[in-house]
Amino acid sequence: AQATDGDESALAAARLHAKRHNVTLESLNADALVIMTGRGYIKRIDPDVFSKQNRNTQGRNMGKMRGGDEVTKVAHCSGLDTVLFFTDRGRVYAVRAYDIPQASTTALGTPFTRVLKLREGESITAMLPVDTMQGRQGTGGAEKAHLVMVTAQGLIKKTCASEFGSIQKNGKKALGLRRGDRLKHVAVVREGDGIIIGGDSGRVIHFAADNVRASSRNAGAVFAMKFKTAKGAAGQPADNAESDDDDAGEALPAHVAGMAVVPAAVVRSLGLQGPPGSDTDANADAADDSVTDLAGDDTGVEMNEDDADGDAGTGPFILLLTSRGKGKRMLLDEFRQQARGGSGKTGMGLSPGDSLAALCLTGMGVSQPGEISAPPDDVGLEHVIIGSQEGVMNRFDVSCIKVQKGRTAKGTGVMKLKGDDSIRDITLLPGHLDPKS
Repeated sequence: AQATDGDESALAAARLHAKRHNVTLESLNADALVIMTGRGYIKRIDPDVFSKQNRNTQGRNMGKMRGGDEVTKVAHCSGLDTVLFFTDRGRVYAVRAYDIPQASTTALGTPFTRVLKLREGESITAMLPVDTMQGRQGTGGAEKAHLVMVTAQGLIKKTCASEFGSIQKNGKKALGLRRGDRLKHVAVVREGDGIIIGGDSGRVIHFAADNVRASSRNAGAVFAMKFKTAKGAAGQPADNAESDDDDAGEALPAHVAGMAVVPAAVVRSLGLQGPPGSDTDANADAADDSVTDLAGDDTGVEMNEDDADGDAGTGPFILLLTSRGKGKRMLLDEFRQQARGGSGKTGMGLSPGDSLAALCLTGMGVSQPGEISAPPDDVGLEHVIIGSQEGVMNRFDVSCIKVQKGRTAKGTGVMKLKGDDSIRDITLLPGHLDPKS
């Protein structure tokens, strides 16, 4: 009953907003991209303004950038969605997507302080659009949906989504962070889902979401993935370290590059289930990589046409992207679930000075939670929009990146970058948003 009342209230507010601005409810609910910069500017634009381009082109500028500013987050949503904004210090804020001012690609945007009031020293590190009308909770109800939050140091926390149902203008605490750590990624999971995390070193881990125990908003996090650090470098926070809400010191170097959720139906369909429990199994990680290296597929070189899998089928796939504009698409079934807290397995070879920057899943073919069917017609038409640090975006078909078998191969060029620019984010657009479809 509370969810129904909330939906009716949200719909009534949307109708009032549409009437005041002399637009229809349908146009108000149009697809959009929300773009944020490091210095606190935000804008909402039509994704169709970014026409498809060929792979490995320079892309189109997203707008003016003041000196030292950079694009930090890009998210795809609908106008009636509620967008949850998570800060690096572990707080969450909420705003209706249609309340984010629209702007052209060349506009600077609106100062974020006109949309929401952040605490001093906070910055947005994750955006999560939530379908206001359906809650994106699926057939199981809100009580079965949880938010998972992953930090820059590879810690994870799972909290019931219902705890984020009502967020005031001053925000609410989402998790406790250990000294030097920062919140990095947020996603919705349900029972049976898998969680994939990619590290900056090119390693990838996949484990069951059920292996992360649900906890309250005030609780801390546990290890999701562990990283090797250079001798003398600052490492991950201790497992028993206490949270520090007033941490004003410098952040530790970030090791997590991206996170994605594998729906339970896909996990079951591909037989990706791993070992029960949540104990670390580092030996299994190492053994798995050894088997792959002996297979003869992993050359550690840049991909050419001979490396591509000519009979890859329709997926699902994992798409990996490096900071220097290299991309690699692999079959998801190469990453079976492991125990949470390990170092994962090699997903992509990297050139000196390069690092994994982002990842996403494509070709999922899942229409409703708990159901899987033959991939719909638009799966093969999926697009990605890649955003760089200096505000350049490139949109192209996912299918133009050939599927590759070897886990240590370095992929192929997907975007040309100028100067010291680097890849910052990746956004997947479904095929039905193709302007030509």
